[in-house]
Amino acid sequence: MPNLIMGIDPGQSGAYCIIDKKEGWIQRLENFKVIGEGKNKELDISDFVSTIMLYQPSLIVIEKVHAMPKQGVSSTFKFGVNYGTLIGAIKTLGYPMDKVTPQAWKKIVLVGYTPGDKSNSIKYCKDHYPHIDLTRTERSKKDDDNKADALCIAIYGTRL
Repeated sequence: MPNLIMGIDPGQSGAYCIIDKKEGWIQRLENFKVIGEGKNKELDISDFVSTIMLYQPSLIVIEKVHAMPKQGVSSTFKFGVNYGTLIGAIKTLGYPMDKVTPQAWKKIVLVGYTPGDKSNSIKYCKDHYPHIDLTRTERSKKDDDNKADALCIAIYGTRL
């Protein structure tokens, strides 16, 4: 099995990426699947766990997140539950994990890109992986920064 790294941009609208450490080939780049409707939506953790078990990454890198000012209490709590669920699944499966702040992975991966520009990860991915689809769905016209961030976090993991 190749030396695979998984990068995770957590959250209900987040994404994950699995990349080959040696060759840099993307094995999988997906948005998190959700189940439920409306306010009852939650991460489909079974799909995530199945992916980990299928690819067996040698390292899983997840973006270290925290509550932000002016976020609603309910959405912050839901985000925290999702983040904790992902961490719990990874720990339960026994895979090595690294938590990285957005500032840390951006400093390593996005060298040469305008600091503070939220679309930097999309620009980086389009420059280095022009063939990948960063849209959220087949009907989307706009690139998804969650997928781009997940890929960049995985690339950060290859450089550890």
